[in-house]
Amino acid sequence: MTLTTMLNFVGDNLLLQIKQKRMSQNKVSKERYCKNCGTWGYFEGKIDDRCIYCGNMFEPKRYQEEADKEVKRVLDPPAIILVKIKKTDNFFVKIFKTVLQGFQLLFVAILTFVLWLVALISG
Repeated sequence: MTLTTMLNFVGDNLLLQIKQKRMSQNKVSKERYCKNCGTWGYFEGKIDDRCIYCGNMFEPKRYQEEADKEVKRVLDPPAIILVKIKKTDNFFVKIFKTVLQGFQLLFVAILTFVLWLVALISG
Protein backbone atom coordinates (compact mmCIF):
# COMPACT_ATOMS: atom_id res chain seq x y z
CA MET A 1 0.00 0.00 0.00
CA THR A 2 1.24 3.41 -0.86
CA LEU A 3 0.99 6.37 1.44
CA THR A 4 -1.77 7.95 -0.64
CA THR A 5 -4.00 4.89 -0.53
CA MET A 6 -3.44 4.54 3.22
CA LEU A 7 -4.40 8.18 3.74
CA ASN A 8 -7.50 7.72 1.57
CA PHE A 9 -8.41 4.59 3.56
CA VAL A 10 -7.94 6.41 6.88
CA GLY A 11 -9.88 9.42 5.59
CA ASP A 12 -12.74 7.25 4.32
CA ASN A 13 -12.80 5.35 7.59
CA LEU A 14 -12.92 8.63 9.53
CA LEU A 15 -15.74 9.93 7.31
CA LEU A 16 -17.68 6.72 7.87
CA GLN A 17 -17.26 7.06 11.64
CA ILE A 18 -18.42 10.69 11.54
CA LYS A 19 -21.43 9.75 9.41
CA GLN A 20 -22.38 6.89 11.75
CA LYS A 21 -22.01 9.15 14.79
CA ARG A 22 -24.20 11.84 13.22
CA MET A 23 -26.83 9.31 12.17
CA SER A 24 -26.91 7.82 15.67
CA GLN A 25 -27.57 11.30 17.07
CA ASN A 26 -30.45 11.76 14.58
CA LYS A 27 -29.17 15.23 13.64
CA VAL A 28 -28.80 14.48 9.96
CA SER A 29 -31.61 15.67 7.76
CA LYS A 30 -29.77 15.82 4.42
CA GLU A 31 -26.41 16.10 2.77
CA ARG A 32 -25.25 19.17 0.92
CA TYR A 33 -22.42 19.81 -1.52
CA CYS A 34 -19.82 22.29 -0.25
CA LYS A 35 -18.76 24.70 -2.98
CA ASN A 36 -15.54 25.58 -1.16
CA CYS A 37 -13.92 22.18 -0.59
CA GLY A 38 -15.94 20.07 -3.04
CA THR A 39 -17.16 17.49 -0.52
CA TRP A 40 -20.57 16.44 0.69
CA GLY A 41 -21.41 17.48 4.24
CA TYR A 42 -24.36 17.32 6.57
CA PHE A 43 -26.98 20.03 6.42
CA GLU A 44 -29.44 20.30 9.29
CA GLY A 45 -31.54 23.05 7.73
CA LYS A 46 -30.28 25.91 9.89
CA ILE A 47 -29.05 29.09 8.24
CA ASP A 48 -25.71 28.88 10.04
CA ASP A 49 -24.86 25.27 9.06
CA ARG A 50 -21.20 24.80 8.22
CA CYS A 51 -19.23 22.21 6.30
CA ILE A 52 -17.64 19.73 8.70
CA TYR A 53 -14.50 19.58 6.57
CA CYS A 54 -13.62 23.20 5.76
CA GLY A 55 -15.85 25.14 8.17
CA ASN A 56 -17.44 27.38 5.52
CA MET A 57 -21.16 28.13 5.62
CA PHE A 58 -23.41 26.32 3.18
CA GLU A 59 -25.64 29.39 2.71
CA PRO A 60 -23.64 32.55 3.50
CA LYS A 61 -25.94 34.76 1.39
CA ARG A 62 -29.06 33.61 3.25
CA TYR A 63 -27.26 34.06 6.58
CA GLN A 64 -26.23 37.61 5.66
CA GLU A 65 -29.77 38.48 4.53
CA GLU A 66 -31.23 37.21 7.81
CA ALA A 67 -28.58 39.12 9.80
CA ASP A 68 -29.34 42.32 7.85
CA LYS A 69 -33.08 41.90 8.50
CA GLU A 70 -32.44 41.47 12.22
CA VAL A 71 -30.19 44.55 12.38
CA LYS A 72 -32.77 46.60 10.47
CA ARG A 73 -35.56 45.37 12.76
CA VAL A 74 -33.59 46.34 15.88
CA LEU A 75 -32.30 49.71 14.66
CA ASP A 76 -35.40 51.05 12.89
CA PRO A 77 -38.04 52.38 15.28
CA PRO A 78 -41.63 51.40 14.58
CA ALA A 79 -43.45 53.94 12.43
CA ILE A 80 -46.81 55.48 13.24
CA ILE A 81 -49.26 54.25 10.66
CA LEU A 82 -51.44 57.17 9.57
CA VAL A 83 -54.28 57.25 7.09
CA LYS A 84 -52.87 57.93 3.61
CA ILE A 85 -54.11 60.98 1.74
CA LYS A 86 -54.01 60.42 -2.01
CA LYS A 87 -53.72 63.16 -4.62
CA THR A 88 -56.73 61.72 -6.39
CA ASP A 89 -59.02 62.02 -3.32
CA ASN A 90 -61.97 64.40 -3.36
CA PHE A 91 -61.60 67.73 -1.49
CA PHE A 92 -63.97 66.67 1.28
CA VAL A 93 -62.27 63.29 1.61
CA LYS A 94 -58.93 65.06 2.00
CA ILE A 95 -60.36 67.24 4.79
CA PHE A 96 -61.85 64.19 6.52
CA LYS A 97 -58.55 62.24 6.28
CA THR A 98 -56.59 65.25 7.59
CA VAL A 99 -58.88 65.50 10.63
CA LEU A 100 -58.59 61.73 11.11
CA GLN A 101 -54.78 61.99 11.05
CA GLY A 102 -55.00 64.67 13.73
CA PHE A 103 -57.05 62.35 15.94
CA GLN A 104 -54.57 59.54 15.32
CA LEU A 105 -51.67 61.74 16.41
CA LEU A 106 -53.62 62.95 19.44
CA PHE A 107 -54.33 59.33 20.44
CA VAL A 108 -50.65 58.40 20.14
CA ALA A 109 -49.65 61.48 22.19
CA ILE A 110 -52.13 60.66 24.98
CA LEU A 111 -51.07 57.01 25.01
CA THR A 112 -47.40 58.01 25.19
CA PHE A 113 -48.11 60.40 28.06
CA VAL A 114 -50.03 57.73 30.01
CA LEU A 115 -47.21 55.20 29.53
CA TRP A 116 -44.65 57.80 30.62
CA LEU A 117 -46.75 58.60 33.70
CA VAL A 118 -47.06 54.91 34.63
CA ALA A 119 -43.31 54.45 34.24
CA LEU A 120 -42.67 57.56 36.36
CA ILE A 121 -45.00 56.44 39.15
CA SER A 122 -43.71 52.86 39.23
CA GLY A 123 -40.16 54.14 39.69
